[in-house]
Amino acid sequence: VQRFFNRAAPLERWPYRIVFVGHTHHRFALSANGPLDIGRNLLALDPQRRYVINPGPLVNGQFAIWDRVQSVVQFRQVS
Repeated sequence: VQRFFNRAAPLERWPYRIVFVGHTHHRFALSANGPLDIGRNLLALDPQRRYVINPGPLVNGQFAIWDRVQSVVQFRQVS
């Protein structure tokens, strides 16, 4: 994760702006500035920042929808 956010690394080496991860069983979102507030289940994405996002455990019905047009990630849960 540190190398992903390392501004000294060439952009060609890490051309991705958003990385979705799983298998931690914890819903979270990070930027280079640290953890982000996803308490309202909506994350507005800044085109100048990089993100690591975990939508949460699918076994608990948690998932995320990335809306590329609106540049937001919506966190949801099926009951």
